[in-house]
Amino acid sequence: SSNEPAGVARIETDTDSYSARIGLSLGKFSANFSPSYSIINDKTPAEADMTNIVYTATVAYVLPNLSIAPAFSWNRTRNHVTDIWTDTYVCNLDFRSRFFHDRISFDASGGYTASKADDDSVDSGTWNARAVVSYRLNDHLKTFFKPAVGLHFNYLKTDDKINASMNKDEFSLFAILEAAIPAIF
Repeated sequence: SSNEPAGVARIETDTDSYSARIGLSLGKFSANFSPSYSIINDKTPAEADMTNIVYTATVAYVLPNLSIAPAFSWNRTRNHVTDIWTDTYVCNLDFRSRFFHDRISFDASGGYTASKADDDSVDSGTWNARAVVSYRLNDHLKTFFKPAVGLHFNYLKTDDKINASMNKDEFSLFAILEAAIPAIF
């Protein structure tokens, strides 16, 4: 960067990244694995160099009215100034379904993220979940738009062992009325 405003630090970094991907597809099933490595060379006086290593694995099984897709990743980051490693693990699951002649749909996803630093400055876990169930009404209401009713559920729970003020346990439930209106402009 150049001509930084007062109070803003100069940015000058070089990043080297390496990644690969290997995958397998067999009809309705697929699996992928992707490792990556990057190093950030900070050329400013702060010398805030970082190393980042990521391993990601995904699997999917897809049918016309059903899909299931779990995923896992492990991210390892090293701050060279403090020589602290931070590990972050992420597990996700996505499920989608359509049934009763595509009148009812059910979509759900959820995951867990855990982060821990080797100096105990970070130690937290977060659960999240989302689900939507909806019913199309256009078979019952013969109109030019396509109405649907549904329920939308969200859940979030954070457990921070270092900073308890960041802990959360949130739940929400919404009733939804939606309409797809075909329009051409």
